[in-house]
Amino acid sequence: MAFRICHAAAAVSILCSILVCPTEAAGPDPVGSGKLEVGFWGGVSGVPTPTVIGKSEDVRLELLALRVALPILRNPSGALMYTVDVVPFARLSYRSPNWVAEPGIHRTARAAGIAPAGIGYRFHAMKNIEPWIGFEGGFLYFNHDVPRETFNDEVLEGKRFNFTGALNVGLRVHLRDGLAIEGGYKYYHLSNGYRGNWNPGFDSNLWYVGLSWSVR
Repeated sequence: MAFRICHAAAAVSILCSILVCPTEAAGPDPVGSGKLEVGFWGGVSGVPTPTVIGKSEDVRLELLALRVALPILRNPSGALMYTVDVVPFARLSYRSPNWVAEPGIHRTARAAGIAPAGIGYRFHAMKNIEPWIGFEGGFLYFNHDVPRETFNDEVLEGKRFNFTGALNVGLRVHLRDGLAIEGGYKYYHLSNGYRGNWNPGFDSNLWYVGLSWSVR
C-alpha cells in the first residue's frame, strides 16, 4: 500500500516539475499568484467506498483542515505550490468485516493530525479561475487503535498513528481582495504502514470545499 502511494506521489512531483520549467514571466501575474495563502477546507467522503489500496468497507471520512500554501516555482502557465494542512478534527467510520467475532458493526474513531508534505500544480487557465492537481502526505492520530477486532480469540489491531496520502484535483476561483474559494475531489488513503498486526487500510472518495486569503 505504502509503495503505491509513494509511486503516485512521485508521479505527481515529476509531472509538476515538467510543467514548471524556469521561464521568464510574461505579463502580470494572475490574481493571488506569488503570495502566501492561509485558509481552511472541509471534506466529506461519498459512496461507494473505493478499495483500490485499502480494503475496509463502508468507509466514511469527515475532515476539517487549516491550510497554508506558498508558490515555490512559477511560469506563465501556472505555479508549483507547497502546502501544509493542520487537521484539528477528523472522524472515521467503517464496517467490521463479516469474518470477525462481531461482524457488520459500524465502528467510529476520531483523530487530529497534520499533512506537511503537500505539493501541487495550479494552472493559470483564466485570470480568476485555476484548475489544480496535487498530492498531500501526513498522519492522523486516533483516540484508539484503528481498526481493532477479534478473530478466533486473537486480537487483530492496527495503530492509533496512521499515515495519510491524498491525490486531489480541484478548481480555485478568485473572488476579490485576495479571497478565493476552492472545491474538488481527493482520493484519500489511511494506513498504519504494517506497524500493527492488521492493516486493511481505508480509502475514501473525499469531496471538499474551502476558502483562502492572500496575506502578502
